[in-house]
Amino acid sequence: MRSTEIHFEKWQAARNDFIVVELQAWQLHAVMKQLLRRYVGLCIRDGTGVGADGIIAVCEHQQQLMVWVINADGSFAKNCGNGLRCAAQYYFFRRSGMEQVTLCIGNRMMRCERIELDGYDLIATNMGQATLDRQLPWFAALEQLSVSVNTELGLRLSVHACELGNRHAVFFTTAEHVQALGERMQVFPDGINVHCVWEADGCHEARSYERGVGITPACGSGAGAITALLTKGIQTSAWQPIRMLGGTLFARKQADEMVVAGQAKQVYAGKIGHYTRQRLM
Repeated sequence: MRSTEIHFEKWQAARNDFIVVELQAWQLHAVMKQLLRRYVGLCIRDGTGVGADGIIAVCEHQQQLMVWVINADGSFAKNCGNGLRCAAQYYFFRRSGMEQVTLCIGNRMMRCERIELDGYDLIATNMGQATLDRQLPWFAALEQLSVSVNTELGLRLSVHACELGNRHAVFFTTAEHVQALGERMQVFPDGINVHCVWEADGCHEARSYERGVGITPACGSGAGAITALLTKGIQTSAWQPIRMLGGTLFARKQADEMVVAGQAKQVYAGKIGHYTRQRLM
């Protein structure tokens, strides 16, 4: 494969979009070097790149799918609910009859399977165990940050925290405070996704600010983190709808793990370098 021709597909889940590249084991080193060198030019949305929230590299190995998610800022994601659903659906799309697959991201093993919920065909992903609030060594520093934000905005909102592979801070608030909180997200360290959550029409709405770089259409692990906090101390396995800008995700506790479900769809295919796109209707 010439360095100027890397075949890719564009996928989206709840409007989080990703450049998906499938690799063979012998290609991993060379192509990953290219992707890490070119992630800015590929993810940028100024018309010169493909435009995406991140890059997903997948490599099938012994009936498992090895997955690497490169964020738009060049960091590797420790977890990515929407990205993992795109990777799983990419795999299912090519193997008729397959209903589940195990994904390996970092040192975490995630099981993805097709399910039907409320008449929709969804991909459900086991996101692992959630660690909450004071169980986390970084929670005290997060509380201090929230005090300064509350003082500046004249609010009295408590902050909650969840680690689900990656880190999440959650404010349970009201709709009228969301914009003011959103304008202060830059005070939170990179690596912490911040969510503002409120009740509306019998459902929970959420606005997510990922990795300190701004608002994002949806956050799959965030939906799991929000549900883990909403159901803290409650014995329930019911699906909780979390409505985000990009669509509704569903999450629930299953044994000791959080499971997040939603759709994932292919957008188009092309070649990195030539940008010859085959649009899919």
